[in-house]
Order: sequence, then structure tokens, then C-alpha cells
Amino acid sequence: MDLDAFSISAIIVTILTVVAIFILILRSNRQGHEKRERIAEYAAKMSRHHGVREYCKTLQKMYPDACPGLDYIITQDELDNPYIEVWLLDVPKPSDVEIKQQMENQ
Repeated sequence: MDLDAFSISAIIVTILTVVAIFILILRSNRQGHEKRERIAEYAAKMSRHHGVREYCKTLQKMYPDACPGLDYIITQDELDNPYIEVWLLDVPKPSDVEIKQQMENQ
């Protein structure tokens, strides 16, 4: 069986394409696993801290498409007051005053 240069090139391109797809799938699975871990960790934090949970509920009402633990992270200061530590949404981060006003209106 004689293979010409075109056949060899086609085989090499096919192999490289399969390897590239395999690497992309592995990378995607790893990123999904990291996101699931962050969400689980965040859910555990919310179940332990009432203030964080209420703050999060308010943000969910203000931004229903946002995902806690992925789009924003709420934590507590040394006095157990919740605040937004990380904000990754494209909309402006709400102020603490806006969130507390919304909490009072519920």
C-alpha cells in the first residue's frame, strides 16, 4: 500500500483534530468541575450564615439571572456583616445601601 503526500497529510490532520477535540473536552470538564465545587462551597457557607443567606436572597431578587458563587460571592466582615466580595456581572455592582433598602422592602 503506497500512500502519497496528500493521504499522509490528511491522516495527520485527522489525528491532530481528534487530539485537539479531546483536549478541549478534558479542559471543559475540568472547568465544569471547578464551578460545581465553588457552588457547593458557597451553598455550604450560605447554610451556616443567616445574614449571608438573606443577602443572597435579596441579590437573587434584584438579579434573577445571576448565579451565586459564580457571578458574585458574598462573605462576612469581622462583625458578621455580609458584603459582596467578588462581582463578575456586567451590570454595576449594587451598593450596600441599595441592597439593605431592598431587604427592608421585602
